[in-house]
Amino acid sequence: MTGLAAGAIATPARARPRAVRALIAAETLSGLGTQMTLVALPWFVLATSHSATKTSAVLAAELVPVALLGLPGGSLASRLGARTTMRAADLSRAGLVALVPLLQHLGALSFGLLMAIVFAIGCFTAPYLASQRVVLPEIVGDDEHAVARANSLVEAATRIAAFAGPAAAGMLIAVVGAIDVLWLDAGSYVASFLLLGFLPSSRRRARTADDRPGVLTGVRHVARDQLLGRLFVASLLYGFLFPVLIAALPLVTYARYGGDAVTAGWLYASWGAGSIAGSALAFRLAGSVEPLRLGALAAVAAALPLWPLALELPAAGVAAMMLASGVCIPLINTSYWTVITLHTPAELRAHVLSALVTANLLAGAVGYALAGPAFDYAGFGAVFLVIAGAGSACAVLLVRVARLERRPALANDGQVG
Repeated sequence: MTGLAAGAIATPARARPRAVRALIAAETLSGLGTQMTLVALPWFVLATSHSATKTSAVLAAELVPVALLGLPGGSLASRLGARTTMRAADLSRAGLVALVPLLQHLGALSFGLLMAIVFAIGCFTAPYLASQRVVLPEIVGDDEHAVARANSLVEAATRIAAFAGPAAAGMLIAVVGAIDVLWLDAGSYVASFLLLGFLPSSRRRARTADDRPGVLTGVRHVARDQLLGRLFVASLLYGFLFPVLIAALPLVTYARYGGDAVTAGWLYASWGAGSIAGSALAFRLAGSVEPLRLGALAAVAAALPLWPLALELPAAGVAAMMLASGVCIPLINTSYWTVITLHTPAELRAHVLSALVTANLLAGAVGYALAGPAFDYAGFGAVFLVIAGAGSACAVLLVRVARLERRPALANDGQVG
């Protein structure tokens, strides 16, 4: 890479087990709090306003800034360092989340003010997501298998939180009320802030001609890099595909299984249980299977159970297919996050990862928005066929990438692949 300026070149980091444990604990606790709020806040809005429109607006209010500010968030993370950015985001979100129940108990919380607070929370979430995977090489070094195993642990923390958080929220809402569940979310961010203090400070690194300010730095790099470009396309397809699949669960429950909320709940749980099992499998395989190969095999295995969903299966059959496909998702995520992180030069990682996260969130928002109208217009069979086709297209793409890149040209030597 040209344009090397004066500066200290960082030596490879050595694995820090205490820092890894602290990161996973922080991710699990803050994830649990976030998932509880994901249930409690819409419940509170619906109970107080009796408006489905306001309820969905609150959910969108946090997603919109995460998508819009993802690229600037990457620039911020690159300047401040991953550890500092994550801790600042956690502390800011703790105060903002706590503000909601505080204002409600003071009788000062209007819907407009709630929307503004939720939007602000999303603004701090964007740089956090950009830093979440960047910090891993700073903890475990640039060894491919070490980063893959660390990514699998982050996946496990995310999946456990997504599985346990909503269930815990449902029980707590009945005991303390929806609004007071948010105190626990605020506390989880404080705990995460403290735990992230065990992470090493960002290392000094060389400055290069490509390390220049600008929100499109990551986009430009992805556009120039063939491997990253292919993985970017796969990420977009998955980002669109799985929100449509998840949105289908309550709809198909209502249409085919008598509108039983319990049935809908264990359909969701089957996906979550599969993801947890997949996270454990990813940790076992990450140290022995080359990431691109693992991701390609997992993509094929994830696509196969999607095809039977086009049939009118009993609820148990749908749950089995969701579980089987869910097992593969952490394997895919662990693989492509590892390859993307290590294939990208260290000084560009925050930019590239924020671009990928932003694109994925935008694709997910489109998927959620189109799911309902698609099922209404085309019916379940046709849409499930499209989902299966998209999943298979992702699998073909990742298999092709794995064959073309038998060993990814990692950027440990500062060279762009």
